[in-house]
Amino acid sequence: MEQQSLSVGEALLQAHNALDKDLAFLKRPVTTPAEMSQRLAMARQHLRQHFRFEEEGGYMDMVLRGQPNLHRRVEQLHEEHETLDQMLTHLIAEAAAATKLDASFQRKIQCWIDELKAHESRENEFVEVAFTQDIGQKD
Repeated sequence: MEQQSLSVGEALLQAHNALDKDLAFLKRPVTTPAEMSQRLAMARQHLRQHFRFEEEGGYMDMVLRGQPNLHRRVEQLHEEHETLDQMLTHLIAEAAAATKLDASFQRKIQCWIDELKAHESRENEFVEVAFTQDIGQKD
């Protein structure tokens, strides 16, 4: 069972690293809207993979096993996953339909990146506190 947790953790780390690379790549200049649409689609693929590791048998399940009273906060974080995915899907559609991308579109991408990073920060803090409380209750 220890091996399974390790492999889930490694897979989550790989998904997280791939997403980080995508975020950096999204900030680089593109020559066509189609190129940006492809970059965004790749980021969405990695985003979904990252969220799937968190949601399906991932560390959020471990939080709930230890502290079922945190169910509502976990649900809120899952809802944020859906919102971030929808925002990214909208950006992909907008890039695919565009004939030219201007600075305002790049600002939209940066806004989405900022929202994602804020979400990840809240999520990490929540998990850290939840695990700390769970461990403290057992001592």
